[in-house]
Amino acid sequence: RMEASLGRHTFAAELLQRGLELEPTARTYHALGVLQDSKLGQRDKARETLRRGLRLPDEHRNPQLLHALGKLEAAAGNAPAARAHYLAAIDAAPSFTMAHLALGKLEEGLGRYETAARVYAQGATTLQPDGGMGPVQLWQSWARMEQRRGRPLSARRLYERACRHHPKDARLLSEWARLAAELGDPAQARAIFSRVLALRPAPPAYAWRAAAALQVREGNISEARELFVRGVSHQLRRLRPGDNAAAEAVVPLVHAWAVCEWKHGAAADARALFRRAELLAPSPCAWVFLWRARFEASCGEAGSHHLARHYYARAVNAAPFDPMIWRLWAELEAAHGDAPRAALYSKRSQEVETLSALRERSDASPSPSLRPPSPAAPRATLS
Repeated sequence: RMEASLGRHTFAAELLQRGLELEPTARTYHALGVLQDSKLGQRDKARETLRRGLRLPDEHRNPQLLHALGKLEAAAGNAPAARAHYLAAIDAAPSFTMAHLALGKLEEGLGRYETAARVYAQGATTLQPDGGMGPVQLWQSWARMEQRRGRPLSARRLYERACRHHPKDARLLSEWARLAAELGDPAQARAIFSRVLALRPAPPAYAWRAAAALQVREGNISEARELFVRGVSHQLRRLRPGDNAAAEAVVPLVHAWAVCEWKHGAAADARALFRRAELLAPSPCAWVFLWRARFEASCGEAGSHHLARHYYARAVNAAPFDPMIWRLWAELEAAHGDAPRAALYSKRSQEVETLSALRERSDASPSPSLRPPSPAAPRATLS
């Protein structure tokens, strides 16, 4: 597992093979099969590995092995086989959340929504070993499916039911609040967000961002600003050096605050907050640079055009194959009368858009030889 986590997948597979020679166990077969399928691209070998695990004494109904086989067949486009494996896993372990989730997603992807709803419902209402109802993920997947189907009232009822069983789950409560706001019930949304923000320990950054966004939509900018201040303060107190995941989570919150200040006329505060988001990001973040560029382009202040150009350059260096960045940069240059630059960046936008389309098509191709080499993207300069 350590070698796999370090990216040395072939060596990790060799170690697992040696382990099976010494002591064949279902757990080792599962680890090797998943590695072969997900990291080494050896689907046929993975299938045989997992099947060998099932042939061990008393392991023919091992839910982990059956679930892994189901995922393999689903990725191979063999829905009937995937379904059979997932159902076998659920039959062997009725409270096995991952099998319910995988089967629900499979049926949902096939457009079999009523079947998917039954799968989610079965998993969500199956008693767990601790005596509680099914985990949050099943309730969320079920409710989100209802939203995608255009059935928001059904989704709202599901969120309400789910929150009775999981009253301290910040994401579940936040999604319920956001849906209530979308359905024109800001009072209920605010009440739910009050529950979220009162949780201890303090809720994650996305909950503060969603609560502040509701206040912005309602035109309560002072209240939104207060939530941004509190949320950022809570997150920064919890931030530890080297905790990149936590830093990445707080960046969107600071960014949302910056956009709020920008849209409500506080340009100096917005600029400082955009810079703060940029410094918090553990690595160069294209979307943060892009928004800073858009902000500077809109300011009309002395030198803001050059700052916008600087941040577009940083954005394309961080994400050279994002056509939108090149297109917006071209629009900036066109607006300031630099037709040659505008034409160059517009052409580049079209080129990377074509490359992206080719990559999507080649990724679906069964033959790696059909994949064209990716040309090196030129780094943007300001000269």
